[in-house]
Amino acid sequence: MRPGARGPGTRWSTPAWALWLVGLFAARAATGESRHAETADEPHEAVRTMLICDALDIVAAVLALAVVLRLPRMQEHKVRSGEVPFPAPVPG
Repeated sequence: MRPGARGPGTRWSTPAWALWLVGLFAARAATGESRHAETADEPHEAVRTMLICDALDIVAAVLALAVVLRLPRMQEHKVRSGEVPFPAPVPG
């Protein structure tokens, strides 16, 4: 793989990180909204936002799990294709 090229695992890991960050910042905003609520409807909106954040976190976790489960196959493919030389056998 050429320097700076994106590997096949990036296809899943980048969206996972992006979803996690969006969920993190939205959850912080919802927490602030619920703390400074002045009407009865504002906490309900904050809870709705938190539920959306939780759904984003679940999707991000599934994508991250897909990367983790795919890593061993990608590493084995790399070794078998000759991109990475096998280590020399230890004499003994």
